[in-house]
Amino acid sequence: SLCFYKYLNFLSTFTVKYASVLNFPCLDEINESCSKSEITNPDFRHFAVKNRNTQSLNPNPSTMCGRFSLTANEAELNLRFGLEGGEAPYVPRYNGAPSQMLAVITGENPHKLSYHRWGLIPPWAKDISIGNNMINARAETITEKPSFRTPLFSKRCLVPADGFYEWQQDAGKQPYRIFVKDNSIFAMAGLWERWKSPEGSVIESFNIITTEANSFMKPIHNRMPVILKPEDEKTWLTSKDSSEILSLLQPYPSEEMNAYAISKLVNSPRNEGPEVWVKDDKTKDGVD
Repeated sequence: SLCFYKYLNFLSTFTVKYASVLNFPCLDEINESCSKSEITNPDFRHFAVKNRNTQSLNPNPSTMCGRFSLTANEAELNLRFGLEGGEAPYVPRYNGAPSQMLAVITGENPHKLSYHRWGLIPPWAKDISIGNNMINARAETITEKPSFRTPLFSKRCLVPADGFYEWQQDAGKQPYRIFVKDNSIFAMAGLWERWKSPEGSVIESFNIITTEANSFMKPIHNRMPVILKPEDEKTWLTSKDSSEILSLLQPYPSEEMNAYAISKLVNSPRNEGPEVWVKDDKTKDGVD
């Protein structure tokens, strides 16, 4: 009914404005709950996210995996992933955020660095804004969502990174930089899609798959991105075996990870540079 839709519009607007103040569940968690329902009408999904266009400017810090970095030089990337360069000039990123064009490696073009918009846009979407609501996909329910199930078995990608950021909720939303212990480049598991706008322009987009936190991550956040072991990256891009694909969606080993608290400069994607990595001396280094 009209009243029902007006109520949803109010609820969506209220949540966007006050979620961080009142400690409501983050918008991705709300979307996850909605996705579990029987509501699959694209018109409804567009309605539900129409108030989220500002999220990319300052995403809610409680988002599952809403920021990452890739600061290695191009030669290092080419050597690490066996690449022959990129489709566009490479620019290191200290604070990659949703809606930005960021580097990925797709199964369709595994020897080139491609640049996709962060926030998956399904082919049926009426406009680009729905991508703001699909920056992550939960590994546990990924086969239940049509928007994720199709690319899971046809359009997978690697998301190269040398760190990601999470916010510790019981410490005043303290941001942490999280990375592998040897400071090497790693790859997160992702999905990608190709969307054609009503005007005819084509946008390629991606998201990052998340899983439950390992014991190292749990003091910071209850979710983490799926970090692939180097020996599994080719399998992730090329496998046709559904059981094999799903078996890779596991938490990364705790003993191979490290983290330290950083300043809240990372909260704004406008802050892009090495200053984002500076330690917060007021907070204990590392994670117990």
